[in-house]
Amino acid sequence: HFFGGFGGGRKAIFPGVSYLETIRKNHSMIFDPNAVIGRLKGNPVYEDQLEGVAMCPPSFLINVVLNEKKEFLQVFAGHYIEAHLKACKLVDEVYGAALEKPADLVIATCGGYPKDINVYQLQKTMDNAWCAVREGGVVIILGECEEGTGSALYEKTMRENPTPEAVEKTLRANFQVGAHKAYAVTRLMKKAQFILVSALDSELASSLLFTPAKDIQE
Repeated sequence: HFFGGFGGGRKAIFPGVSYLETIRKNHSMIFDPNAVIGRLKGNPVYEDQLEGVAMCPPSFLINVVLNEKKEFLQVFAGHYIEAHLKACKLVDEVYGAALEKPADLVIATCGGYPKDINVYQLQKTMDNAWCAVREGGVVIILGECEEGTGSALYEKTMRENPTPEAVEKTLRANFQVGAHKAYAVTRLMKKAQFILVSALDSELASSLLFTPAKDIQE
């Protein structure tokens, strides 16, 4: 998970069946430097979720880790924290990659439909690419985005805040779920240039601070 560390586990309850204001407060911790993909220990989003779920703890958890064919790699069952941590460990072992050094150029794809259905979903691929690129490098993301951005509030936030710094300032002053996607995307652009190969209108892609391209050759 791009700021909660990993999905699954406690998330079935918080945010899964939680009050919107509770979710908003939790997600507003996205600004913490420890609220990043693949990190649980010291991640305030994760720790806040654990605290909330402890008020109404589930008696039993079942989580599964899937492969690219949506087949079960392994089933984890038991205590909602411990079983989940073991599942996360397997995810690291199977899907993690050790890098000798950050790359000048990263080319990444979401894996096709429906993972690239809109920019809202595409952002998850951006986070993985962000982990691998060097400061000042370039990321090429291939994602069709046939349904556009996926969020009118995200688009509105970007129209009103044309820089990453403006987006962060606005969200810190008035955090809204949905608008937070603008921060989730643009915070990554402080590190590297993101070229988006998609079906998006080039002006719309540019307004989201991507460098638009029609195809990989371009």
